[in-house]
Amino acid sequence: MRHVDMTPMINVWPKIPQRLHRPKAKAPESVKPDQTFHYAYLMEDMTMTLVSSSGEPLRIRGADLALFAKAQKQLESNLTPLPEWLMQIDGCSPEDRIQTAVEFLKGLRFLNVRGTPGKDFRLEPTTDGQDWLGMPSADRLKVLLDRLKADLPQKTFIDDMPDDKEADEDEIEDMVRFARDMHILSQLGDYDGYDDDDDDDDDASFMSYGYRHCLRFLPGTARWDLGSVRDLDIPAALADTFGSLTRKCFVEFSRFVQYHMRQNNPLVNRPPGAKPIKLNEGWSWRKPSDEEVEDFWGRLLVDFFRYRLLPLGGAEVGVKDDDGAMCISLTDAGRYLLGLAKDFEYGQYEEQKGSIVVQPNFDVVFLSPAPLAEATIARFAERKGIGVGTLFKITKKSVFAAASCSISCEQVFDDLRNLCKTAIPANVTREIRDWYDQCGKVAIETAIIIRCPDTEVATRVLAVGGKKLTPISDTVVELADRKFKSPLIKKLKEIGVFVNQSSQPPSQKTKRRRRQW
Repeated sequence: MRHVDMTPMINVWPKIPQRLHRPKAKAPESVKPDQTFHYAYLMEDMTMTLVSSSGEPLRIRGADLALFAKAQKQLESNLTPLPEWLMQIDGCSPEDRIQTAVEFLKGLRFLNVRGTPGKDFRLEPTTDGQDWLGMPSADRLKVLLDRLKADLPQKTFIDDMPDDKEADEDEIEDMVRFARDMHILSQLGDYDGYDDDDDDDDDASFMSYGYRHCLRFLPGTARWDLGSVRDLDIPAALADTFGSLTRKCFVEFSRFVQYHMRQNNPLVNRPPGAKPIKLNEGWSWRKPSDEEVEDFWGRLLVDFFRYRLLPLGGAEVGVKDDDGAMCISLTDAGRYLLGLAKDFEYGQYEEQKGSIVVQPNFDVVFLSPAPLAEATIARFAERKGIGVGTLFKITKKSVFAAASCSISCEQVFDDLRNLCKTAIPANVTREIRDWYDQCGKVAIETAIIIRCPDTEVATRVLAVGGKKLTPISDTVVELADRKFKSPLIKKLKEIGVFVNQSSQPPSQKTKRRRRQW
């Protein structure tokens, strides 16, 4: 209404001409960055965390399963530092890196939560985690990428909702799942049952709440926005978008995102007859505007870069010194994650070889920055500094920690030979071999001890048990097979030998009832 005489007026909505007359986004051109960085720091952070937990279990709080401040700071101090210009990206802070690494480790069951809250609640590496540590770096990275790719066949991104009835069913299912998740979270994470292994009655095994989200192909930040576009394969669209990047050919990331938001957006350029896109707002759905769809696709590209490609070595990043613009190019690992390559290489030392020296006093000196080499040596040496200079020291404790993680002596020597400028000093080689020779593995098992009042009763007990029992002394007998306990008690009762009930430990069910979760 015209405010002077209240005459009704009609015109184009102001944003429409702005959109119609906005200049077309130009395809990003190739640029040459002044500094570059390529490093699968999430995989290396996971490796460092596993090695640290093998040497000394990581203590966690019972209330939220988070690391105690001391353990958190210790892990942060062992991280390989990232360039300052990269720290502005979400997820690159030391605190975020440790949190993400722990979530991935628990999600992959490389770390398990064990013990009792308030006493010995801790994170311990599993057998699978130790086996993973013993792999070459490329194979360790491939395990992570394959796990993310395994999520693709599942319906994890968008639900198809052709009518209100199906929408109601989906909403109810989401509500039930949400209520269950929140209840489980209040019970110290996704409860995975008590460990029924009688070898350790006090242990409990949990799955972290982040397990459901951290191992998905698409980052969780982009999971709840769209309605139904089943006719569009989102991962394939991402592969087409990022696949336009080539190795060692950098483009400015902001221009790359702007171009694909406006001119090459698969959510805007829909085929005729395609189902309309729906935007989720709480429990309701509506048709979004083109601006909102563009914004969503841009956020998805940014999040996929910073939560998937960057931390897993799928993108090489650079920066221009004149304006600070960030540049990216896609690596072979990134093409593998997107299904554009069958294999990739990682951990090649050609660019960093000759930048490291091992001294006779076991110090490892870096003559120039080498993040990938730092991550490799951190598996069997203690960190002493960052940047350049004496960054590590090979100690007996660090070698024992590496041996406990299935890292062999030959792997240590191969890594040092590949990285070092000069030959490894003879005394260092000899001492590392001696430390490895001292290592061994033992089995700790739980057995039942039967204490008899005299030799005669012990002889009668052994006669009843046969090969199931082993004499330890004249009056002490061992029962290794716990399943034979009840039959043995019955047989002993038949010959007049009774078990003192007050000497029996409380049952597993009784212990569980005593715990207040």
